[in-house]
Amino acid sequence: MVVLEIADYRNFTRVYDDMVLQFPESELKSFEKFISLMKNSDYKLILASDAGKYIGYIMVFFDAADNYLWLDYIAVFKEYHSCGYGGKMLDALGNLFPQTDGVFLEVEKPDVTQENTLRRIKFYKKHGAVLVNNNYLYPNAEGFLPMDLYYIPYKTVIPAKKMIFNVIKNVFDVLHKDLQHKDYVYNLIVNESRDSDAD
Repeated sequence: MVVLEIADYRNFTRVYDDMVLQFPESELKSFEKFISLMKNSDYKLILASDAGKYIGYIMVFFDAADNYLWLDYIAVFKEYHSCGYGGKMLDALGNLFPQTDGVFLEVEKPDVTQENTLRRIKFYKKHGAVLVNNNYLYPNAEGFLPMDLYYIPYKTVIPAKKMIFNVIKNVFDVLHKDLQHKDYVYNLIVNESRDSDAD
């Protein structure tokens, strides 16, 4: 059985070493930034284990005021790939935060030339994820990456568009506060979403 536990930031070194191997550099924060987030906000490192062995990790931002989770990263250690652990970890996340209404996820745009992007979307949808914004942009040091924003409801229906924009703004102010262009990227998301609604 997969067990999730909130871990101390001092357990992060092995996780970061794995993240460098599994995530594109354009989607990663620096080691120092991760540590700062874990020390100074509701950003949590969660370790997943099965029968006493650590099999993966999740990084989330927990907003108690608005009752949501923001899934920043989820991964299974390479030696445990293809064992079904990813889905079990995602399903267990809601049990670790029973007070939350749901979880937001940033997901790569589907690309038929990159089978992994299609596989990830299928995986998230299988676990209840619903697309809530296809004009989402992930801010990074180089500017931003076009992505899709999904939501897995735990207790409630899909949040209203205004609430989704509030969530994005709050997440940017916490997770990307070091990026001077974060407000510019946020405004691009809002404007692109309004333009697509008008079409």
